[in-house]
Amino acid sequence: MKVVFLDNHNEVAWRLRHDLFTSMIHNGCEITALLPEGSKTQALNNIGVKVRHIPFSRFIHPVHDFCYLCKVFRLLKKIKPDIVYTNTIKPNTYGMIAAKWAGVPRRVGAVAGIGRGFDPPKNWKDRLINRVVLMLYRMGGKRTDLFWFQNPDDFELFNSLRIVPKEKSLLVRGSGVNTNDFSPDQVDSHTIARLRDELKLSPDTVVITMVGRVDWPKGVGDFIETSRIAQNWKQRVRFLLAGFRDPYDKNSIGEDLLKPTETFQWLGKRSDIKNILHISDIVTLPSYYREGVPRSLLEGMAMGKPVVTTDSPGCRETVEEGINGFLVPPKNPEALAASLKILVDDVEKRKAFGKESLRKARQEFSYYVVHPQILQSLFGIPNPVIPDFKTSMDDNNIVYI
Repeated sequence: MKVVFLDNHNEVAWRLRHDLFTSMIHNGCEITALLPEGSKTQALNNIGVKVRHIPFSRFIHPVHDFCYLCKVFRLLKKIKPDIVYTNTIKPNTYGMIAAKWAGVPRRVGAVAGIGRGFDPPKNWKDRLINRVVLMLYRMGGKRTDLFWFQNPDDFELFNSLRIVPKEKSLLVRGSGVNTNDFSPDQVDSHTIARLRDELKLSPDTVVITMVGRVDWPKGVGDFIETSRIAQNWKQRVRFLLAGFRDPYDKNSIGEDLLKPTETFQWLGKRSDIKNILHISDIVTLPSYYREGVPRSLLEGMAMGKPVVTTDSPGCRETVEEGINGFLVPPKNPEALAASLKILVDDVEKRKAFGKESLRKARQEFSYYVVHPQILQSLFGIPNPVIPDFKTSMDDNNIVYI
């Protein structure tokens, strides 16, 4: 079965989809990914995904968008896939149009969070963007066979806006977390000791970690403000932020706010997320961005950590209130601080919540649970066999176990 995958980012395609690609390939799929150039092309090639580079503009630009549509159309006519699988706004719209024109038999899309395209408009520019996004998604929805949603809020929103009918909608929470990779047992004690030494963490320091893009909608500003509130706590704490900052994004956090303090440290873009999560006591994501189901929280849960996040679409799927974590209102650092402090002060509660997070990750969000649903419903594979594997993040290879 030939599958062509379209996404808007090379590195993100590897980070969020390489596990699913591995399961697809294991079940007989031949995958070609149409992606912008980036650092993970070789990593994708290593696991058996053929990558074709295609220019891509993340912003609305009629000329660039038309060129992208034509380029995708020509490649689809040449490759002649059985299925086109798209992710993010432009691939879900222009990609679907190109796939329809090219006569691709089956066209499936993924809505892994809707971002800021449906936020309440603040001015005429926001209203224009909202209308364009809605128009594009309706164009894509008419040409798709099935849209996969990762949370019920997005599922209901797209149905209510008549973007895609319920009979063309599939709800599968998350894209699956690799609980072979992200497991409390899958760490090296010497590496962990070196990491704690690098970060100058004393044994009594409670570590609160956020992993995510360094911008305002992800809640980084609230995370930093909460770390300032925590300077008055009796317990020694460290707020660690791991993530990439795009200096060209208008929503990026200014570097002046990212300077280290007594309680806060920005680690930048890291490849050792599993180890950072292991040394963490609490995982948080105060996002008010329209998430799918945040991978960072699922990975933290798989490492056995309690979760404090916002009661907002996608994020709320990860928490059973008072069982494995707490939900707080978005844009409310005081409420975030109050919930975090409960866990900072109570080590036994942290352990109990972490145990429940681990159970929830393995029983509800593991790729063993999620991938069969996706492979059956999206790709028509009747009895998929899900392999046991781990990802070697150093050489970007898949290791079967």
